[in-house]
Amino acid sequence: MPADFSYDDAVRRYGKNNVEKCEAAHQRPGLYRVWVKPDCRYRQSKMPFSEVNMHMHIAGMPMDFEVIPSEHGYAPSVQLYEPDTDVKFSSPITCGEAGIYYTASKFKQRHDWHVGGYYYFYPDYSGACS
Repeated sequence: MPADFSYDDAVRRYGKNNVEKCEAAHQRPGLYRVWVKPDCRYRQSKMPFSEVNMHMHIAGMPMDFEVIPSEHGYAPSVQLYEPDTDVKFSSPITCGEAGIYYTASKFKQRHDWHVGGYYYFYPDYSGACS
């Protein structure tokens, strides 16, 4: 996925109901997020520069991922895959290490798969809005 993966590209890839433009004044213009559903495959265009990703030598690289829900209500984990393959890369890592963020339940009408909140990522931007 190119670094200039646009909002329209994301809508075509993930569906209009799963992509949302970020309109807050403090956020980068043109930024959008994709709501994550469990057991669906997504592409992170640049893995964050976290300690775990640096150790695995994947920081800044594109990776496919799938969110694996917990059976007991704990935070889900993320299984990484080699891009465009079904080959698993390492054991699952935390959502934060994979650049997947959590929001409170005010978006409950949109997704209802995790009690108390919902997960999303920014496919064209590695890192949180600041």
